[in-house]
Amino acid sequence: MSVTSLENTNRVAIPCYDDLFRKVFNTFNIHAKIYGKEDYRCVFYGTYCETLLWTLVQLENLSNHNPKPIISKRFKNLTPSSRAQILLQYDTINRQAFVSVTMAQVEDFINALCQELFGKSFTYYAISIKKLCNKIFPQKPSKYYSLYALYLIRNSMHNNGYIKILKDDFDLQIGSTIYKFRKGEQISFAGWDNICIITGELLNIINETIENKNIHSISRINHTHVYESDTGVLLNK
Repeated sequence: MSVTSLENTNRVAIPCYDDLFRKVFNTFNIHAKIYGKEDYRCVFYGTYCETLLWTLVQLENLSNHNPKPIISKRFKNLTPSSRAQILLQYDTINRQAFVSVTMAQVEDFINALCQELFGKSFTYYAISIKKLCNKIFPQKPSKYYSLYALYLIRNSMHNNGYIKILKDDFDLQIGSTIYKFRKGEQISFAGWDNICIITGELLNIINETIENKNIHSISRINHTHVYESDTGVLLNK
């Protein structure tokens, strides 16, 4: 992919992430009223707002051909082709960082839900979401796939885009788009646009999970974050 093509792709992706941020921020405010700002069902969305804001900054930096963290004398002195390669790598690292941070936050939240429902968390994410879906969404495998998809994309990024660990192949349909997950095959939909769509669907299922009576009825779900109630800032411990 050329730098020009990458910049155009990122410009298209920015509205998608901005829309996702607005939805997450709205959910944060709704859950603050229902569960209180100290409850993990609220805090999860607050911390994820920060992740999305960071992502928007990175996308805007690159779409302006201006990755601020690497504007230095060394970068400016590179040849045009070397500079282009650095920009492409900058984008790759940012996508990997976004997916990794997202999954770290999701996995921690899913573990907290499992702790509340089953009295324990589970070693592997795949087991956690399987147990959760069997309890919350019985006979609805698409819910499990929606929770599993970004996890597989994250793992594929460690293996040059290939899916190494997958028991059963599956298709995930979001809108009119079908994403095919096949063991041993390379994922071709790990660009910013598809990642945003898949992340949005993941968050939709998490919100459905929270609204389910089994989770909604829990008086409080604790978290391991520091919450500054006066400023609304949420910081990881």
